[in-house]
Amino acid sequence: MIRLARAGQRFVSPLVLAASHMRKASGGILRFYIDRNNRMVAAEAKRYPPKDILILLPHCLQYSECGIRVTGAAANCRRCMRCKIGGVLALADKHDVGGVRVVSGGTSARQAAADANPALIIAVACERDLSSGIADTRGTPVVGIVNVCPNGPCRNTDVDLAAVEAALETHILNGGFLCEPDAGQQ
Repeated sequence: MIRLARAGQRFVSPLVLAASHMRKASGGILRFYIDRNNRMVAAEAKRYPPKDILILLPHCLQYSECGIRVTGAAANCRRCMRCKIGGVLALADKHDVGGVRVVSGGTSARQAAADANPALIIAVACERDLSSGIADTRGTPVVGIVNVCPNGPCRNTDVDLAAVEAALETHILNGGFLCEPDAGQQ
């Protein structure tokens, strides 16, 4: 049933994206699409080794007055907590996630995903970028988390760290290990 729903989503996604661009009132449509995708990923009930998870963050999440460039090199973040990049990095450390990349847009996000070849992507972005990224990603499940834009798009955006942690806890294997049945119990 999940495979059928995913196939249906692949067919419907270009129509949803086209409709959202024509209507200019795309936020609700795109949020519905992202939520539907997240529900399908969760319904598969798969858990992944933390090292096989990639977290993608938009560059607009970084504090605009920061003198450190973290796009393409999240490890450069000083974790001053003026923005949420440090908080996401702390969550990634806590859960031993394979990688965090700060990207400048859709093309660099697709390239980061291709380079890392993760089993699961947790992506933070605006509705437009998330929905097109989900539609473009084939074979790799994507959990989308919509960022908050209190200063307008693409400047000092924000993300709910609890939502990022909830996505990690939902999809990470307990302790990062596969549970194999005891040889004596077979």
